[in-house]
Amino acid sequence: MDIQVIGIDLGAGTTKLARVGSDGKLKSDIKVVETVEDPKEFMKNVKATINELINDKVKAVGLGIPSWDGLNEVIQHSPNMPTYEGVSVSGELQDEFKNLKVIADNDANVAADGERRFGNWKKGTLIVYTLGSGIGGGVILCIKDRYIKWQGDTFKGAELGHVSIPVPSGRTSRLCGCGHIDCFEAHASATAVRDESAKMAMMALAHGKKSLIFDKIKSDQDVKHKLLSGEPQELVKYIEPLHVNLAAKDGDEIALQIEDQTAQALAYGLRNAAQIFDPAIIVLTGAMRKWDRMVQKAENIYKNLLGVVPTVEIGVSELDNAGIVGSAAMAFDAIE
Repeated sequence: MDIQVIGIDLGAGTTKLARVGSDGKLKSDIKVVETVEDPKEFMKNVKATINELINDKVKAVGLGIPSWDGLNEVIQHSPNMPTYEGVSVSGELQDEFKNLKVIADNDANVAADGERRFGNWKKGTLIVYTLGSGIGGGVILCIKDRYIKWQGDTFKGAELGHVSIPVPSGRTSRLCGCGHIDCFEAHASATAVRDESAKMAMMALAHGKKSLIFDKIKSDQDVKHKLLSGEPQELVKYIEPLHVNLAAKDGDEIALQIEDQTAQALAYGLRNAAQIFDPAIIVLTGAMRKWDRMVQKAENIYKNLLGVVPTVEIGVSELDNAGIVGSAAMAFDAIE
C-alpha cells in the first residue's frame, strides 16, 4: 500500500492542506482554510478539513508553522497572527487524531525538509532561504553521510533572516520586525520591497515623476476588482514584488533601483550562509525566487564578494506547493 501523509502549510492569511504520496506528488486537491482571527474557529475548520482528506493510506500529518516555538510546541511572538499566541496547533491535532503521527516545525525548516527529500539536489549540507514577507532559514547538515536538521538547543534555529547585513547602496537603515536594525530580512524580504517601493514611488510622484509600478498594479487581474479610485495613494497598498519585477523589465528607474538594492541584500545573505556552514548548495524558495533578474544579479554580486569559504552553488527551488510538500517530507521522516 502506498503510504500517504497530510501536509499542512499554515499561513497568516490562509492555510493549505493536501494528501501527499511518498513520491512528493499531491494525491488530493488542495484544501484552503482561512486563518481567521479566532484560533478556536480556525482549529475547528482545520480538523474538519483533515477529516475530509483522511483515508486508509494516511499515516501522519506534517505542519509548517511560522513563529513556531519548537521547545514548547506553540506559536510564539507572531507579528502576523497575534491572537494565536500560545496555541499548540500540533498538540490539538494529536489529541483529535490519535491514530496519526502529528509533527510540526518552523515553516523554513519544513521547506528544507522538502528540498532535501524531493528537490533532487546534490548530496551534502543544504541551506534553504524562504523568500517571502519575511525570510526564513533552514539548515540540513550532512555529517558522515547522515542528514541532520539543525534546529538549535531551544528549537529556534535557524533564523538566518535575522543576521545583520550592510545597508544596500542608496537605502537607509531599516527596522526589522524582530526589533533589530538592518537584518537580512529587513532589506531583502517582500515586506521591504513593498515598503521601499511605495515610499520611492510616492516620493517620485511628488516631484512630478510617475513610476511604471503603478501601471503594473492597475493591470493586475487579481487587484483590478479591489480598486475604488485607482489613484496612486490607493495603488501603493497593493504593491508586490511581482509589480516591481515587471516594471524593472520595462526599464522603470525606481523598480530597477529596488531590484538592485534587493539583489545586494540577498547577495550578503548568501555570503553569510556560505561562510557559516560551507554548504554544498544554498536553495532559494518562496514567491520571490521567481524574480529571475534580481536573483541573477544577487548571484553575480555574491560571486564577487570576498570570503574565506569559496563560492557555493545557488539553486532555485522547482517544487510546487513547497509548504505542503515540505510538511509532508517531515511527516514521512517521522514515520520511517
